Amino acid sequence: MKKLISSYFEKGFEIHNPDDFSDRLDIAVVNENTAEDFLQRLSEFKVSNQQLHNIMVQKSYDHIYDMQPFLYVNFDDKELISSFPEPYEHYVPDGKVKLYIQ
Repeated sequence: MKKLISSYFEKGFEIHNPDDFSDRLDIAVVNENTAEDFLQRLSEFKVSNQQLHNIMVQKSYDHIYDMQPFLYVNFDDKELISSFPEPYEHYVPDGKVKLYIQ
């Protein structure tokens, strides 16, 4: 988020409350040091494989792509796989992450 905000400033945009990360669970940068805390704060949304399977069986989806994750982050191996339409790869630590863009 800090890189994103910096890029907005560089383009002349005004950012109100640039240090307010409350919409991101008060975590500005999710990395190997903050990932555990970030995931803990998201734990109420966690579902098991079986629950996810049940959801997919009960609902009809036009395309399986609707259920495919857009972003995969592996902090142990420092990998990011993105099929997100926005360029998230611009906002990861420089030179420290293997990027795979689909």
